[in-house]
Amino acid sequence: RTYSPKQSGPTEGLGAKMSEPCPYCECDPCDCDWGTNNDKVYYDESCYVCSLEINAVRARGEACGIEFVDISSPDFNKDGNYDDEMIGEFDGAETVGVETFRKMYERMGFVRAVRFSRLPVIRNFVNAGYKIFAYGIRPYLPKKRVDNG
Repeated sequence: RTYSPKQSGPTEGLGAKMSEPCPYCECDPCDCDWGTNNDKVYYDESCYVCSLEINAVRARGEACGIEFVDISSPDFNKDGNYDDEMIGEFDGAETVGVETFRKMYERMGFVRAVRFSRLPVIRNFVNAGYKIFAYGIRPYLPKKRVDNG
């Protein structure tokens, strides 16, 4: 499923503005920087849970300027630790773990949900849940075969 908004101003490519309400972040008229942020989320397509999450939000994320990079691809150059927690790059700064999810969902317009996840007590539960999954569950989950050809 792809998204091709009616645009005013530049009519092609990323960075074009919409003249109608944004279906993703609900700003009216849309003032999103469609694809000009150079935001990236590094995820593992061979992990069932990771790929399920990313593939569920991919169209919306890409429309909001997020590039999803599969670390299980043979083309990916693994300089750094990408195996334990999800890594992201937002506004030129690296994010790790649950903060990557927060930034990703914030960019996609889920601002209230992200704010809720940052409340002091809730933050502790969300952070702990992510750590338990990333270090205690995910390493033991079966990996799926990824066809890269």
